[in-house]
Amino acid sequence: MSEQARNNKRFSVVIPLYNKEKHIVSTLHSVLKQSLSEFEVVVINDGSTDSSLQKAKSVLDQRIKIINQKNQGVSAARNKGIEEALGDYIAFLDADDHWYPWHLEELNYLIDTYPGNGVYSVSHEILRDGIKYCPSQIYSSSFTGVVEDFFDAFSKSLALVNSTTACLPRNLLINMGGFPEGIKKGEDVYVWLKAIIKKRLVYSARVCAYYNKDAQCRSNCNSRDGEIPYYLIWLDELISSGTLDRVHVRSAYKFLQIGVFFNAAGFRLDKNKLAYENITQLMICKSLKLKAMLAALQLVPRQLLKVAQRYRYARIY
Repeated sequence: MSEQARNNKRFSVVIPLYNKEKHIVSTLHSVLKQSLSEFEVVVINDGSTDSSLQKAKSVLDQRIKIINQKNQGVSAARNKGIEEALGDYIAFLDADDHWYPWHLEELNYLIDTYPGNGVYSVSHEILRDGIKYCPSQIYSSSFTGVVEDFFDAFSKSLALVNSTTACLPRNLLINMGGFPEGIKKGEDVYVWLKAIIKKRLVYSARVCAYYNKDAQCRSNCNSRDGEIPYYLIWLDELISSGTLDRVHVRSAYKFLQIGVFFNAAGFRLDKNKLAYENITQLMICKSLKLKAMLAALQLVPRQLLKVAQRYRYARIY
């Protein structure tokens, strides 16, 4: 479809779908209950082998468009959704997560109040073991505005944006080439960071969604491959090449150090030796500070790492 032929809406909601039969109906209903009703929903069924497609089709609403493709991974599914979308802005949502009714209304307010930026996002909760938690938050609950030093902010709270809270201009996503296909980990954070470097992050601390960590853990937590988050590799290369804007270098370096350390801790906790070895090959790991941090990490009992991981979030319910 040509750009001229598009009957533009403000929002297209893009949902990649792969084997989420237990959640997709609830997820779609959370979108359809939005207080702002002018939007379309683009569900990309990425070769599901369970009844996800049938479940999605059971939710009848003219705003929902379902597209089938062979299994190609979440990035290819999101890219297909971006291609098919009619909206000026793409609001992303994972097929097992949930929006509260004011989610799109809040994003709409951010776009109207802070036009011309790269990423719009809101606060969220995390559902873990049936309990809702709030990620560590660096802003007051009333904050809305531009995140000026986003690498510094991300180093304190990566929860500022994720694949269920992010909203980006469609044209920006297309100009950046969309999501990197064939990547399993960290492909979304790479896109958020790349867009924010270009055009900044606007954030609201109002809780508008929840991230279903229970569903995510069942599918991802037992992975033993050696892949490390793509955004760490990309940022390591960007800093090492000297092409990152100087205004970002110091905070980006700190963000990368923290990201490497916490991911290394997670790999050690999961006994993922190959991923741990791969992450220590990044250029940043040659720094004396990070070498010392990783060496100290080897001395921490795994049980203590497990406890630390559990208490990264504050219990709110």
